Amino acid sequence: MLSKKNRMDRNLYTEVFNRGRAIHTPLLFCKYKKDVSKKRFSAVIAKKILHQAHDRNSLRRFVYDVIQPEIDNMAPASVIFILKKTFLESNKVQLKKEIKETLSKLS
Repeated sequence: MLSKKNRMDRNLYTEVFNRGRAIHTPLLFCKYKKDVSKKRFSAVIAKKILHQAHDRNSLRRFVYDVIQPEIDNMAPASVIFILKKTFLESNKVQLKKEIKETLSKLS
């Protein structure tokens, strides 16, 4: 789980979502903004995709666990990961690989 200092608050989320740049991959959509001084992350899974809250939360925690070891190697940025419906057909290994590839594109 990411520490509180590395998670995004609501105001920053809105700013990054509206003004950030985008990266599309088959399993996720990433919005990011590099002109910040800290490393902040957020993971979003729509209620339309996963109906149960505990399923969404466990997947969000999984994304945060993948991000955690990569934080030290990254340049400061605010990043939002929005998971697409196609991740339901994939496994967690593919999702982990795609998150790491996306993070490497940001550095």
